Amino acid sequence: NGVGPNLDMTHPRTRKMVVDSLAYMANDLGIDGFRFDLAAVLGNTCAAGCFEFSSGSSLLGEIRQALPDVDLIAEPWGIGPGTYRIGQIGAGWAEWNGIFRDTIRRDQNEEGRTDVTPRALMDVLSGSPPLFADDGRKPWHSINYIASHDGFALRDVYICNTKYNTQPWPYGPSSGGDDQNHSWDQG
Repeated sequence: NGVGPNLDMTHPRTRKMVVDSLAYMANDLGIDGFRFDLAAVLGNTCAAGCFEFSSGSSLLGEIRQALPDVDLIAEPWGIGPGTYRIGQIGAGWAEWNGIFRDTIRRDQNEEGRTDVTPRALMDVLSGSPPLFADDGRKPWHSINYIASHDGFALRDVYICNTKYNTQPWPYGPSSGGDDQNHSWDQG
């Protein structure tokens, strides 16, 4: 998964451990929702060293089935090429909508340099139906945000042109974030 403890999500025991752990936290501890960082790994259908995503992954379905009344929120990307799976995590899951984030940032910070059409704005502001409606999900399955824990904080989007991750604590260091932040220091 790119952040340390790599597990083989194709192995039945690993899947059972994940589902049982989540069910314990929901049913016995009363947790009413989970956000899965790098959730695309849950849809990986091949063993170590490769990435082949399937929205029909048994693990994604097993989690949804085991937790029918729990909010499940996926960060729909992983580490490496081909792991960004926005709109593909599947029915019953909400997803962080990076397309919303980038569209809003481009519209606000790249006016005159990037053409953000009214249609593009309408799509993201109405919950990105082209991404989610095909499997029956509703607008609230799109988690719309402008900034999160990765890379730029919200303030940075409007005061920086590029990321600057080499500052000492408490301002950094951080290797997080994308170089395409669609930010602007407002002159």
